[in-house]
Amino acid sequence: MTRMGEWSPECYRCEWVGGGARAEPGAGFKGYNRSGVIRWSNVSEIVTADRGRELAWIMGGTEKRYSLWRYTFEASSDGTLVTESFQSLRHTLLGRLAALPLGGDRRREVALRAGIEATLKRLKRAAESPRGNTV
Repeated sequence: MTRMGEWSPECYRCEWVGGGARAEPGAGFKGYNRSGVIRWSNVSEIVTADRGRELAWIMGGTEKRYSLWRYTFEASSDGTLVTESFQSLRHTLLGRLAALPLGGDRRREVALRAGIEATLKRLKRAAESPRGNTV
């Protein structure tokens, strides 16, 4: 998680919080994000950490439950297929209002999907680099 800032166009830094030091269920981390001039941070909680198969976390932790983010890893004929996905867990008026500075719900979803594509491209480039085995 602490290297997410190398790959994500929106999340520029992550740090472990609450005594966590690695991706394991229950561990917390704080992500620092930016979109244009807007900056914000969120505390998230790891809910799945199956090394080499799946990593998932809930933004806002299991109490606030803003969204679920997930990476899955599957062996393929030419390497590993990495899939990143997200699911909004709160479809409330407050959630829609929070998205307004970022262009509203529809625009925000388009930006998130573009961010996923950019993140996966950067992750692929890092994994295939000579020092990629440390990704």
